[in-house]
Amino acid sequence: MRTNEQKPFELSEIEMPFDGVKAYKVLFARMAIPASDEPPAEWASKGAVRRAFGRAVVLDPEKVDLRIYPFYELIHRSWKPGTTNFVRQGPNLGTTVKEFIYDGGGPELKDLSDFDAQRGQCVHDELGRCFFACNTLQTGFVRSNGFVIAPQPGQKPPSPELIRKPDGACGLREREYVALGPAIRTRKVRKGSKEIRKSVRFEGRYDVVVFEPSPMVCRLQFSNNQCAERLPNLAICSPIVLEGGSPKVPVDIPYCPNKTDQTIENEVNWDPATTCASFTAFGIGPGKIVVVSMFESLRQGDPARNRGITASEMGWLLSQPELGARDGVIGGGAADTQQFLDADCDDMPRLLEAPPRFKRAEEGGVMEVEGARGMGAIFAALQR
Repeated sequence: MRTNEQKPFELSEIEMPFDGVKAYKVLFARMAIPASDEPPAEWASKGAVRRAFGRAVVLDPEKVDLRIYPFYELIHRSWKPGTTNFVRQGPNLGTTVKEFIYDGGGPELKDLSDFDAQRGQCVHDELGRCFFACNTLQTGFVRSNGFVIAPQPGQKPPSPELIRKPDGACGLREREYVALGPAIRTRKVRKGSKEIRKSVRFEGRYDVVVFEPSPMVCRLQFSNNQCAERLPNLAICSPIVLEGGSPKVPVDIPYCPNKTDQTIENEVNWDPATTCASFTAFGIGPGKIVVVSMFESLRQGDPARNRGITASEMGWLLSQPELGARDGVIGGGAADTQQFLDADCDDMPRLLEAPPRFKRAEEGGVMEVEGARGMGAIFAALQR
């Protein structure tokens, strides 16, 4: 059995038949348990350990083609009754990675040919070259403080667009629509034994991982849904978890602790110190793009129990010598975590999908969709 002193990550290389990509099978195990429904001492006495497994791919951006495919059915959805595009309940909007790979790109991309045959044929040809795909941004377009930057699928010549929730489309638990950019909010905070209200100012600077034209992790300034800088060609907005080779500690990952408050700028709505789940993360190193998806280890049929990996540990994983990322962001987690890799990997299937994360009552859990969760955007790598 592992202890805290033992190395938490094991990476073993997967043979890949394509140029411009390396891949690794990753195993994670650690005794430290920051959160559970039982005292850590009881976990230790039962031999419990946090475990996750997954894959890492290291892409050479000079040798592969990269894409981000948006799915507007989910992106445009509003969760607030009485607003445009409000959906009362039920449908699993968006596209799963499984649909994307095995069902012609999913419903939206298949429908593309019906109104633009040329773009539809272009996307069809691209899908035939796709060897890797995964989920993207942390918010998953379920909250409005996230976006991707990409051309429209099949667009020739490609022209990057800011792809965000449209004006008025509120995210989950959001009482009002807030545009990308600076904001001031009054928030409840604890000061000693008292609870006080404090004004918190957000500067409108959003963490992004840029894939094209020059791979990097940076911050883009926004005001009223407009970027103050030239848009990169391909990018994902998600909070930084690795900077200059140093993984972020949980307290440095912006967190909105009040479940009735809306997440703004780079905030997440889950506690980085205690959330041990499935995650995808994106990293940048010299001449490389690193993508890792880790899945909470479960027995067949078991629900996810918050015994996986933390966002900070994902930053630590990106920086492992085999992967070599210097900077990185945390992507979507829990049931967002989905990955396809066209390679033989012993006992690991080509398609991996995570279940929903178990949420305690105080986290305000909501009803989950049945089956794999639909995505608002999917990242893909294509053979040249």
